[in-house]
Amino acid sequence: LEARRQRVADLERDLGEAKSERDAAFVDARSEYLQHRYGKAMLKDLAREADEHYRKLASDLGTDQSATGAKADLRRAANAVANAVPSEADHAALRKLIEKYDLHLPDPDKDARDLDALRARVADKTTCLPS
Repeated sequence: LEARRQRVADLERDLGEAKSERDAAFVDARSEYLQHRYGKAMLKDLAREADEHYRKLASDLGTDQSATGAKADLRRAANAVANAVPSEADHAALRKLIEKYDLHLPDPDKDARDLDALRARVADKTTCLPS
């Protein structure tokens, strides 16, 4: 989730820079002095490239309401974390219980006994079913 937040922040920063560059390129393209010195075609190409770069970043970022882009990805991830079952708090509590009773340590003998007991319970339930 943090990586997605960072990606949105990076794209927002880059988008701001790209907007400034695009606006400057548009102003330069209208300058008669620069048109005379470098040519209209070159200035138009630079303005077009700056505009394409800005639009690509804007598309990559998306909007607060769009279904695509980094903002939508962050929104989906945040929603998934918020609605996760078990929640992060539940998971932390479960982890504490597991560590409290040393259930995270391997014990093949105890595991085998538990499996045998489970198989016995399943066998008892299947033999006791009404026909």
